[in-house]
Amino acid sequence: TALPADTYSGYYVGPRQGIFNGGPVTDFTCVDFFVTTYVPGSFLVEEKSMSELSTSDRDNTIRSAWLLQQAVSNPGEIGPIQFAIWNLWDPAAPDPDTTSSWVAAALAINPGAFDASSLHLMVPTASLNQRFFEGSLGSPVPEPATLSLIALGLIAMAYLSRRAMRE
Repeated sequence: TALPADTYSGYYVGPRQGIFNGGPVTDFTCVDFFVTTYVPGSFLVEEKSMSELSTSDRDNTIRSAWLLQQAVSNPGEIGPIQFAIWNLWDPAAPDPDTTSSWVAAALAINPGAFDASSLHLMVPTASLNQRFFEGSLGSPVPEPATLSLIALGLIAMAYLSRRAMRE
């Protein structure tokens, strides 16, 4: 396990790297502010898929992954984004600077609109360690209404172009 390169308000923020079950090195992100895990270190976790989680944990994992995606286009915001992730999971976590705007943005998304099949929540088997999520969020799945509007637009364009050809 390696600590993240970035710090913010005295805490390490952003994804860290580690190995799960002897696999390749992967990035994972902490969701527990009030639980300390020492690095380097190791502990046992259960890897939970989205279908195994409560609705609240599933939605928070998706919102956390969405926030982490926002850090790609806003790298200077990784600190507030990490604190926003911690605030999603526990509103008692500190809320420095622009964290509340990131929390509000995450709460505004529809978690059901994203492909979350590659996300996993790592839940420690002992209560003395942090939970982490790993994986990435897939593209938003188009709403049925959006697909209907696209189809209607294509039909209208075909009709108008056919009509124009006749004239």
